[in-house]
Amino acid sequence: MGFCLSWWAKDEPALREAYNEIKRSKVGRIARLTGKVEGLVVIQEMTGLSPEVAEALDGLRLEGTDVRGRRLTP
Repeated sequence: MGFCLSWWAKDEPALREAYNEIKRSKVGRIARLTGKVEGLVVIQEMTGLSPEVAEALDGLRLEGTDVRGRRLTP
């Protein structure tokens, strides 16, 4: 029993894509390559929130931070 191993040179767009992927973090690489990456939703861009829900979400923010979770300087 055996197998055949072969390879070939990538064209320029594929080479650029591979180079850019290698420069990125290893964390999540398999998910990116298989298309299983989930996106984030920014709360401020969500539509259809009632004022009560928006106020409750705003209340969950850590004290002393801005909307993006960055610490406010005194």
